[in-house]
Amino acid sequence: MEALAVFNPVPLETTTMAKKVDAPTMKKLPAVREAVKTIGVDAPVEAVRKWVKENYSLDLTDAVAQNYTSIARKEARAGSNGSAAPTPAAPKKRKPKAAPQTQFDVVGAVSTLQELVDKLGKDTVSKLVGTM
Repeated sequence: MEALAVFNPVPLETTTMAKKVDAPTMKKLPAVREAVKTIGVDAPVEAVRKWVKENYSLDLTDAVAQNYTSIARKEARAGSNGSAAPTPAAPKKRKPKAAPQTQFDVVGAVSTLQELVDKLGKDTVSKLVGTM
């Protein structure tokens, strides 16, 4: 019988393992707020994006950069520090519902009743109305 070769793994000390990268210390929206305060409210989105990348090593997608920059600009122009809730929009005015049709066409009803009296007779119509 042949001897089985023993597998000797490389000792752990010599392996190259990926190092854990520290999590960013700043969230994206506060970083964008700071960028807008620092470089100005009218700074282009790309400049804000670059500032956040250089100062906090945070990557922002185009959509996120545009959205957060818009939020930060609104807050900066309003003088808010970001903690205030946005003001709710005024409720829309509704048109009043149309009143139900309660008017009764008296002339039409009388003429219809007269036709019934002419066709069926006064006593028959009186009996019909009495059963209602």
